[in-house]
Amino acid sequence: MNSSSINQSSFSLLALCFCQSCIVVSKSSSTYIQCNQHLIAGHAKALEGDWKQAALIWSQLANSGNNAACGKAAYNMVVACEMLNRRDLAIDWAHKALNEYKSSIAKRRAFHYLRLLNKSENVHTVMHVATSEK
Repeated sequence: MNSSSINQSSFSLLALCFCQSCIVVSKSSSTYIQCNQHLIAGHAKALEGDWKQAALIWSQLANSGNNAACGKAAYNMVVACEMLNRRDLAIDWAHKALNEYKSSIAKRRAFHYLRLLNKSENVHTVMHVATSEK
């Protein structure tokens, strides 16, 4: 699958959209997050375009337990890995978010991500077969 299958700029808008009680406004969008200092710190780094540092912060939170904030951090790792062109790790984090954490919103978003990849892969395979047959 080529990297243009999922537009990274639109994918980054999915990060941290966990409408709870806090909102962070940037020049390009408003993003809702749970009031957790690690989610907020990672979000700030992501807004700066520092996805490596955001991933470091979120992975530490995700690996610290299995509560809702940890689950949200696990899903944010999906987004960070995509932004860092590490789809293999993004898929791993999506499976972790689905199976190991209590956050229902992170589970839904991880499921949606995996479904999106599956559809994209199927489209890419069909297109490849169609062009190979010519």
